[in-house]
Amino acid sequence: MNKYAIIVAGGLGTRLQADRPKQFLEIANKPILIHTLFRFLQAVPDIKKIVVVTHLDWMEYTQQIIQRHVANFECIEVIAGGKTRFESVRNGLKHLSSLPNGYVAVHDAVRCCIKIQDIRQAFEVAQQKNNCVVCTTLKESIRKIVSSGTEAVPRDKYLVVQTPQIFLLQDMLNVYLQQIEIEPQYITDDASLMEQYGHQIFTILIADHNIKITTPQDLYLAEYLLRNSCS
Repeated sequence: MNKYAIIVAGGLGTRLQADRPKQFLEIANKPILIHTLFRFLQAVPDIKKIVVVTHLDWMEYTQQIIQRHVANFECIEVIAGGKTRFESVRNGLKHLSSLPNGYVAVHDAVRCCIKIQDIRQAFEVAQQKNNCVVCTTLKESIRKIVSSGTEAVPRDKYLVVQTPQIFLLQDMLNVYLQQIEIEPQYITDDASLMEQYGHQIFTILIADHNIKITTPQDLYLAEYLLRNSCS
């Protein structure tokens, strides 16, 4: 089946206090967004379309850096996102809605250290089971908030949810464009939303390299991973 990707790059990265959104900061000699795009282009050479969803004010800049760094950028399109992640993903899906059914991976632009083989495996599992969500295990002890305070819970019963999250395009269109009238509260990822509308979620476990760049410390770690262990 056809393969697509929606790269969510609409954040402004205010916590980093940089002069530009974090997806445009350079590490290992390239903007973070470009590293992410290269991962998908290498992992899925037959990908039909990559939609980069970015803030309206940064669309032109996004197009410029893609043209500067990516030789085969014809399959990449830049569109405006929304005020929230949900709106940005929905805009990306609208852009894909006229295309043949296939598998669409939604991925955070600032998860640039995802390994190529992990993207490939996620698509393979999605083709077998109709969806796939990339996860990792918890490494620290956690406690649950209860009315009396907190209580310990077994960490081996929980997973940390990451991206990419891959679903059939028509399944996502059905949920995002047809069933939902008001953006659901407390839904922070696509898998939770798809599960809410009846889809059983399948996962794969990967190692700890797929960090989401949020803080200045993450930039140093991401650069180390990109230079040493993210092939």
